[in-house]
Order: sequence, then structure tokens, then C-alpha cells
Amino acid sequence: MIFRPKIFISSTFKENEKIRNQIRDYFYSVGAEPLLYEYELTPSIQPMTYRMNLSDADFMIMIVKDYYGTETESGLSGIHEEYKIAHNNNIPLHVYLKKDSSSSEGVDNPLLDDLKKDGISYYYFDNDEDLLKRLKETTFPIAKEIMLKEVET
Repeated sequence: MIFRPKIFISSTFKENEKIRNQIRDYFYSVGAEPLLYEYELTPSIQPMTYRMNLSDADFMIMIVKDYYGTETESGLSGIHEEYKIAHNNNIPLHVYLKKDSSSSEGVDNPLLDDLKKDGISYYYFDNDEDLLKRLKETTFPIAKEIMLKEVET
């Protein structure tokens, strides 16, 4: 049996649609199973859907740009909820933060506040091309974190 790591891609949708597709294609090409709400996951607008699907993930990629996202009934945006689920369930994650975005310039962003409070480090990127390049450079560390998690459980 071949292990295909499930990698959940977390970001706001409208400002990241193009790069989400590129990341999906890249992870398919290296043998992983990318989990994107708009493609493979249950087609529902209900937050419970992505909450359940994230719990199946081996790893999470989070992309943070300018837009915080639409708040759910919890008072948090979907991407913020996804972070909390991953963090609370010890799902390894890499966070990619756009340089010169409102998120990185000290604008009040509850997600960024939680990342800092929880001591989560992140990679900076300039644009989508830079993000994809950086993601490809970190594929081995991602795979290593997935395998270490598998050994621990």
C-alpha cells in the first residue's frame, strides 16, 4: 500500500483561487493528495464540512494575504477556524504570509494575533510565483514532518 499524504490547503478563496490550483497540481505531481474545499471535499457551504475534512489531513498549508475572510457562526473566519482545528489537533502546518500585506503590517488581524501568541513561525513571500517556489523548496521538510507524525502515533 502506497502512503499518499493528505495536505489541506487553507486560505481565503477569492484572492487565492489561481495559486490554490497551482499548489493542488504541484502536490498531485509529487504523489500527495491535496485537500481543497472547492474540489475534492464535500460540496457544502456549511463550516462543519471543512472542519471534518481537515481532521483527516496529515498536514496543512496556510496562505495568509490581506483578506481575513468571512466570519462563521463562531465569530472567526473559516481560515482562522481551520488554523485552530489544526493547532488543537497537532496537525503539522506551514504558514505562508505575504510580505507587505495588511496582515504583516500590524493591522489588527485575529488570525495573525493567534499565530504569534501560539509561537507559530511563518514563511514570507512576495507574490504567488514566489509562494509556489517557496512551497516547492519546503516539500522535503513537509514530508519529514508528516512522517515524524506518523511515527509518533
